[in-house]
Amino acid sequence: MNAESEIVIIESSEIIQEGLIRIVRRALPEFQIVCLASFKEFESRIATGMPKLIIVNTELLKQGFLNVFKNQTSVKKVGLITHFFNREQENIFDDLIYLSDSSALIEKIVKSKFTYSETANRNESLSNRELDVLKLLVKGYPNKQIAAALHISVHTVVSHRKNISAKLGIKSIAGLAIMEVINNIIDVDDYLDVQ
Repeated sequence: MNAESEIVIIESSEIIQEGLIRIVRRALPEFQIVCLASFKEFESRIATGMPKLIIVNTELLKQGFLNVFKNQTSVKKVGLITHFFNREQENIFDDLIYLSDSSALIEKIVKSKFTYSETANRNESLSNRELDVLKLLVKGYPNKQIAAALHISVHTVVSHRKNISAKLGIKSIAGLAIMEVINNIIDVDDYLDVQ
């Protein structure tokens, strides 16, 4: 897997590493997560390329961190605050998370660092049948009608819906509709005609 498919966590505590891995994996399952115990390990690793996102404990920072990222605008940087934090370093980061933040807030912060297209391009593509289900779902068809229209069981429709949500990372019908229109899967006029 290439570095652009990676999220790097730089944290010396294994307990904090494990918690962050679990939270980040829920938020962005399509990325590989790499944990490093020190910034020195990170400096050695970047020879293979820069990751998409770095979550770094601000206690582990050295002046070298600034030099490494001076010209790296495509890398998102999130500071993990576990101790005293020097506010002068705040402008280094795209966002900050605190040890006391809820997992839901951390997931939200991590997801916000990526646009839909960055995560969708890494997701598995939808099968033709999943696209069929998605189009009818967005048009407002209930599971039973989708099953009848596609000549499949309701259980199969529910399975397809779960797969679609997992692959796209979108759970609401409105979110799926917006995604379909943006990505030209469904024409806005077709959607409006059904309503």
